[in-house]
Amino acid sequence: MHGSRRVLWARWSRGGTSLLAAGALLSAVDLAQAQSPQPTTTWGIQVSPPPAPPPKLEAAPNTQPLVIAPRSAPRAPNSTTLPRTVEPSRKVEPKTSRQPQIQLQALVTENGAPIDQGIVWRIYEPAPGSDGRHKLIQTVKESTPTLKLAPGSYLINAAYGRANVTRLVVVKPGEAHQESFVLNVGGIRLTATLASGETISETAVRYDVYGDARDQLGNRTRILSGIKPGLIVRLNSGLYHVVSTYGDANATERADVTVEAGKLTDVKVKHLGARITLKLVARRGGEAIADVRWQVLTDKGALVRESSGALPIHILQPGNYTAIAMQGERKLSQAFTVEPGETRQVEVIIP
Repeated sequence: MHGSRRVLWARWSRGGTSLLAAGALLSAVDLAQAQSPQPTTTWGIQVSPPPAPPPKLEAAPNTQPLVIAPRSAPRAPNSTTLPRTVEPSRKVEPKTSRQPQIQLQALVTENGAPIDQGIVWRIYEPAPGSDGRHKLIQTVKESTPTLKLAPGSYLINAAYGRANVTRLVVVKPGEAHQESFVLNVGGIRLTATLASGETISETAVRYDVYGDARDQLGNRTRILSGIKPGLIVRLNSGLYHVVSTYGDANATERADVTVEAGKLTDVKVKHLGARITLKLVARRGGEAIADVRWQVLTDKGALVRESSGALPIHILQPGNYTAIAMQGERKLSQAFTVEPGETRQVEVIIP
């Protein structure tokens, strides 16, 4: 019994000052038991004397009260334990869009129907950059889009074919509204025929469209080029100048066209050009000679067309011309006249 207490004393003695007090307490208990009377045995019956009053224990001088702290996990050396802090709860607000909405729509005329397809919207910054151009912010290809834009000013362009209009739009905070763009758009459809009334193949004719206004030198601004016949071209209402070219030379016809808002105008152009085939021969009606370079000049000496080959074909306006055939060091010429709508061969004969 005393041996186990010594072990307990040895184990607890490593705990420091507070465990020293616990050792003193155990020593006092041992002394009290030694002074108490031991039980006696009478007729085989063990009789215990009345219990002695517990001894009065006095605290050892210069000792601290025994405090038994709750067990905790061992701390790693050189570590610091920080008190846990609880952050105050935050109120989570629902996400809402603070950018105002703006709906765009395009109208054919002031009181006309909205354009429901083919419209393209472009949104630009209102101030031009160092290059003088406005920065493109967004392109939308919906007919009536609803856009979320930050408050401020924007240049908005609505384009329908070649018809377009640009306006300055101010977006205000928290305001949702609709902006209508009146394009005053009309259309033209171009076709071409020969002097005989026969329709010209779409691969043989093309159109260029110019504005009506002229600059100081008398030149017009070209709006569209290379338009094929039969296509509907959408333009803002106004006056336009159409140039139709038949073939690859100088067979051109011109027309002034008025485009009315909300209407389609059919434009038919009649060409008087003639189909001319050039031919270098050794005798009249002979076989064409190959490896020939050609020039076609007006009667005033202006170059109309250059080509090469045995049988080049050109569409020429009615008038007087000169055909020049060049082969090696030889250079031969032949004057000829073109009549409206004819088809013929021009022979240059080697003398």
